[in-house]
Amino acid sequence: MMIEQEVPEFEFSGSHEDIGEQHGHCLASKIEDTLEFYARLFGLRQQELFRIARIYRQTIADFSPEYQLEIEALASAAKVDALWIYALNARSEILNSQVLECTAVYFPEPGILGQNWDWSPIMEQLICLMTIKVANKPLIKMVTEPGIIGKIGMNSEGLGVCLNILATEKSVVGVPVHILLRGLLESSGMDSALALVKRCSQGKASNVLLADNLGCSYNLEFSGDDLYRLKGEGVQCHTNHYLGQENNYRDVNFEGSLDRLHRANELAARGCEDGVKGMQQLLEDRTLGDFSIHSEYHANRVLGEYGTVLTLIMDLKQRILFLKKGSGQRLNYQKTGF
Repeated sequence: MMIEQEVPEFEFSGSHEDIGEQHGHCLASKIEDTLEFYARLFGLRQQELFRIARIYRQTIADFSPEYQLEIEALASAAKVDALWIYALNARSEILNSQVLECTAVYFPEPGILGQNWDWSPIMEQLICLMTIKVANKPLIKMVTEPGIIGKIGMNSEGLGVCLNILATEKSVVGVPVHILLRGLLESSGMDSALALVKRCSQGKASNVLLADNLGCSYNLEFSGDDLYRLKGEGVQCHTNHYLGQENNYRDVNFEGSLDRLHRANELAARGCEDGVKGMQQLLEDRTLGDFSIHSEYHANRVLGEYGTVLTLIMDLKQRILFLKKGSGQRLNYQKTGF
């Protein structure tokens, strides 16, 4: 079922197979557009892309047969080869940081988690908000790209996730980060989420900012075979470089990542007491030009154009989600909750 809003909201429920079928049926045309965008970005012949997708298909099946069923049902309903959907769900690993994106922040005392998702403006017209209910699992509200079964959002237990893409030269063949994100959102709390991470910590180059309504948070930095688990002490900010152990990329200023982190920490130090309002002010900051926390669309050699596609703020205590799409200075946030 679709709910008319600026970022369209879809409600899917039932078994994983049911949810995949509903997803594929309701979003078939948008899935086609998303696949067209990523096919160009991957820059691979279909034979080679499908060879890679088969590896991720097996990895996902080994991790969660339920997610395999969901993806297969999604592909069938959307009338596309399932290997395209496996490739789409492993898009971060296949691209392996051609472009770095996003600023993520957590205010522990008020339980406010938020991020900007920076990517191609094409995604403004494709992103959607999904409400997902699987029997005996928490209710999920997440923003994602059509065809991708897990991304950023929160659940009815007060657990939320944000994502920063990182860079590594190590192998990124493992459970894709978007699949992990879905698993985390289906977790009943922080302990079960961390136990899940132990099962699939290899084969990614990303940071997941995992936080709950009780003030607990972790930056989970994945670098191939390595996981740097950074427990939060106070306000947490993360951009697109490693904060954990020594890494070949730690000191590289990827498109202003270090500058964005410094600015985010600066704003967070004086804005966390204002809760949602303070998070809005932080994520709307434009003081660093093209590499601001909130970035106007500008030229990029990989994407053509690049900037803030979405601002997402989660009040984990109240179970309320605020979102606003685009790099323009819109005044009003779309609001939804459980």
